[in-house]
Amino acid sequence: MASCYLAAAYKQARLCEAHYHAWSRAGCPQGRRFDVFLSRGSQPASRRVLSLRGLPELVRLELLWVISCLLREQVHTRLGDMRSYVDLLRERGVASLVEVHPVTIDPTGRAGHGRLPRFAFDRSRLAYATPDDERGRDRWDLRVFGRAGHLDFSQIRQGWLREAAKAWAEAALGGSGAAARSKVTTVQHQLHSVGLLSATLASGRGGGDDPTTLSRGDVERFLARAASLTTARTGLLYSPQHAATVVRDCALVLRDAREMGLLSALAPTFAIRRNDAAARVADDEGGRALPAHIVAQLDAHVDLLRAVPGTNGGPAHRSLGVLGERAGEEAVLAYEILKCTGRRAGEVASLHLDCLDVDERGGPVLIYDNHKAQRMGRRLPLSDTALVTAIGAQQAWVAERFPDTPRDQLWLLPRGTKNADGTAHISAEQIFRWMKAWVTRVPRINAGTLDDAGEPVPFDRSAVHPHAFRHTYAQTLADQGVPAPVLRDLMDHRSIDTTLGYYRVGDAKKREAMELLARHTIDNRGGAHAVDGERSAEAEIAEELSWVAVPMGRCSEPTNVRAGGQACPIRYQCAGCPHFESDPSYLPALAAYADDLRREREAMLATGAADWVIDNVTRQLEVIVGHIRIHEQTLDLLSDDERCSVEHASITLRKARQSVPVAFGRRRAARPGG
Repeated sequence: MASCYLAAAYKQARLCEAHYHAWSRAGCPQGRRFDVFLSRGSQPASRRVLSLRGLPELVRLELLWVISCLLREQVHTRLGDMRSYVDLLRERGVASLVEVHPVTIDPTGRAGHGRLPRFAFDRSRLAYATPDDERGRDRWDLRVFGRAGHLDFSQIRQGWLREAAKAWAEAALGGSGAAARSKVTTVQHQLHSVGLLSATLASGRGGGDDPTTLSRGDVERFLARAASLTTARTGLLYSPQHAATVVRDCALVLRDAREMGLLSALAPTFAIRRNDAAARVADDEGGRALPAHIVAQLDAHVDLLRAVPGTNGGPAHRSLGVLGERAGEEAVLAYEILKCTGRRAGEVASLHLDCLDVDERGGPVLIYDNHKAQRMGRRLPLSDTALVTAIGAQQAWVAERFPDTPRDQLWLLPRGTKNADGTAHISAEQIFRWMKAWVTRVPRINAGTLDDAGEPVPFDRSAVHPHAFRHTYAQTLADQGVPAPVLRDLMDHRSIDTTLGYYRVGDAKKREAMELLARHTIDNRGGAHAVDGERSAEAEIAEELSWVAVPMGRCSEPTNVRAGGQACPIRYQCAGCPHFESDPSYLPALAAYADDLRREREAMLATGAADWVIDNVTRQLEVIVGHIRIHEQTLDLLSDDERCSVEHASITLRKARQSVPVAFGRRRAARPGG
């Protein structure tokens, strides 16, 4: 018997006892049938031995390679499953593992006995794969190129566009530098967008197969289709932002491919212009931030999140692994970090164990890696003491759970499976799955409004996902009056335009705030701005056109207004101008300017400057302090409800002004606590 390692118990048949009985049950085959029985019979059942006898040498080497992969990747496999797989290989007489496609063993792809054949086929195929072979396929296994994941080019129907996309994708994923090391998920989304462009071209004349015949008209057809794209899963229309992203993705790929010389035959008129990708969003449309009352409802059901790990992956994935009962607390901690820090899911998942530090004042700081922008070791101040305590407790548990692993190799949120030493962290996808399962279990999430029958309107649960908390973080800070430059740094954006896209103030809310604060607007003489009852829309427009923004208020000097703030007749000395006005929303900026004037005057006194120079600064300070005093006195005289309304209106306008240019200089950041 080729597979047998036991001594023969029956000399005439040269078989061990187990195989002798199997031979008898098979009818005691003789001759050629006996040779087949000897070559393809199963090995003896044993809990300690796996026999590779009777297999070709190449198959034995491939199996040893697969076993080493199982050990390295910490994939648990029962010896009985492995023995059955080896017996199957011997029975079929295969010359290589890649000849046994797992579909022939498990057509559904879900059966437990098919796990090892799928793993063995995959790792064997991967061992033989080369980058050149992979480039010729329409679906790339990125492990061949040293990365994880797949890229699907089959959705791109035109050969010229598909080949250009392949060359572009390889360049985007390779090379060096932050710009060249694009994340796989980003490239996947960009290729999906190119696939949508390809579908539009395929519906036109000639199917878009000849790039020389394409023109601006084909781009216009794509732009029109982008406005009506729907998701394959729900059939709902893409949001304006999503549709704009699709257009921008295609513009990026086409531009890069042209610069790489990949689209020399493409007509020059076939180009997506800069303004083609502008998202058309209604002024009062809500952002993607979650309202405070939605977050409060989620917080009330956090126990349901604690019960999610180990139950939402199906029967084959219910093991909590190395986490044990701590898995639920880890899921809750991931949610709290998302909510309180506004970091991306991948940044939360990859927090190192020693992710807490203190700043120069002793305040807690979170250290994280911004993988998207390739900026590592970023520092974010933390103000939530409960979160700091929870992170500290998780750090202590991880260190105790993996005592033999160096701390610099441990993660704050270790993965539960295939992670015996704690050197692997959870994935961003795991956080998404946890949150999706949790939100599904929450009995009811009310939107905060009532329908025609007086019943609470349910909130759209699809809006609750990890990235929504990044928008919520930005919106909350903006509503508190945090200046846009500061918010940009907290979000770790390079461009302030990116930050401004994370929150918004609708025109109706801005108009309401402006109307309220108009009653408390004063000029340099302390006089109040006249407000004569309710105004028409034309009057409101005329009012807004009668002034320009300056760092501490607004200027209504006619010459300067006509010049867009670039023709001040007194050289921008607002404190000495009768056309300068301010309202309570400018209090932080006024206080910051007053501090600047005080420092400037002290420096002049120290250097012995002329009296008239010092007097000029002193007079300016008096005017600015006068504005501050009048606004503070006005607020003191208001009722609690009125004062609260003014403060909320001030926050709204300060946030709206962050994206509006000023006539000169720059907006002054509020003082700490201001």
